[in-house]
Order: sequence, then structure tokens, then C-alpha cells
Amino acid sequence: ESNSDDAIAYIDGSYSNVAKRFSYAVILFIDGEKITYSGSENTSELAEMRNVAGELKAAMCAIQLANKNGVKNLKIYYDYAGIEMWATGKWKAKMFYTQEYANYVKKMKEKINITFVKVVAHSGDLYNDEADHLAKIALLGEGDASAKNENGFAPDSNVFPVLSGKKSSINLNIMSKQGTIISPEKLYKWAKSNWLREKMKVADILEIKAYYDINSDLFYINVLGKQNERIYTLRSDEWNGKE
Repeated sequence: ESNSDDAIAYIDGSYSNVAKRFSYAVILFIDGEKITYSGSENTSELAEMRNVAGELKAAMCAIQLANKNGVKNLKIYYDYAGIEMWATGKWKAKMFYTQEYANYVKKMKEKINITFVKVVAHSGDLYNDEADHLAKIALLGEGDASAKNENGFAPDSNVFPVLSGKKSSINLNIMSKQGTIISPEKLYKWAKSNWLREKMKVADILEIKAYYDINSDLFYINVLGKQNERIYTLRSDEWNGKE
């Protein structure tokens, strides 16, 4: 229920302890249009804040996107309490980046009326779950904060200072919470089988990446093709029998 003056945003952040990267995702509804934006960074000072850095960056990106589109009223749905508490002063911002976030929101409130709505994480809220999903997928990529999304919008990369970092990948056999050992080869094979099931050609696959979230025991498999992209979700307890 959005229009040109009133926008709705769902935000989330994530963190990879292996890659030492944080990520952020925004789902923004303006005038009935759905806009998504996500990315990841490895700024060492911010990475120390783990997923909180991504949560704050997501909120700031949502505000920027809304402002660039002339929105007057923005409602932000979030699941991390600090998003609202630091912005409203209910929590005292002690760290440099929480202070920077609080000051940014205060400044932008002169241009946009911003309200916050708390959502319980992993409670089945459709767009909160999607934002969480997009943030996790962003950890798989380069996370270039200056890159435009499919709708042509690009939040300013200097919301937080961004330092470039080298991308690395590690192949591991993963033992899930269920005790199932899953190899990269099996994940690759499973992703291809799903791609084929959707009547796609294996020859069109450019890249397959997988991310394992140890907290939810979920695998996120991203298949990038020449003309299409698909993201599959697999629970490790569903793995038995899959080849």
C-alpha cells in the first residue's frame, strides 16, 4: 500500500564470520513498485560490528532510496532493535558508527518523515524473510556498494566509508546440525537438477554459489545463467536422499 509520497521498506543485515564481511538488503515499495537493493562490504572497523553494521547500512540505504525518489513519508520494517533505538535516542550511541547512523537519520528526518515498525525475525513475515534472504545471498558476491540494482538506483557508497577487499572462496565439506555431510559437488549437482527441472539449459549456467547459515541450518544456492538467475533454499534435514 504505497504511493509516490508514502513508501514502505523492509531491511535486514547479515555477517559471514569466515569471510569477515557484512551485508545489507532493502526491499522498498514506492507507488506500487517493488525495488530491491543489496550488497556486502568488508570494512574491518565495521565488520567488528558483525550483522549490526549491515542492519544500519540497510536502514540508511532505504532512506537514501526513498529520498532520491521524492518520498515524503517512509515506514521502515526492521527486526534489530537498534535500528529504532539509536535513531530515536532511546539507546545512547556510544560507538562512532552508531553515532554516525543516529546523526544521519536525524539529518534525513528534516527531509522525510521516518517511522519504524518492529518485526519478529524468522517469524514468517514475507518481506522480512525475503530481506534476510537477500542479505545472505549478498555475502556470496562482490558487494560493490556503488553498483546499481536492476531498477537503476544506487545509494551513495559513502554512507559508511567503503574499503575495497579481495574476494576469496573456500571449498569445504559441511557437516550440518543434522549430522549430514554435504560436499560442494553435491550442492552443485542438486542446483543443476533444480535448474533443469525449471526447463533451463545446463549449458547456460555461468556460476553456482552456495552459502550455509549455521543458525537456521539452511543452504542458499544461487545459480546464475546467461538469461536467468535462480536462488534455491535447502534445509539440511531435507538433504537425505538428494543426489
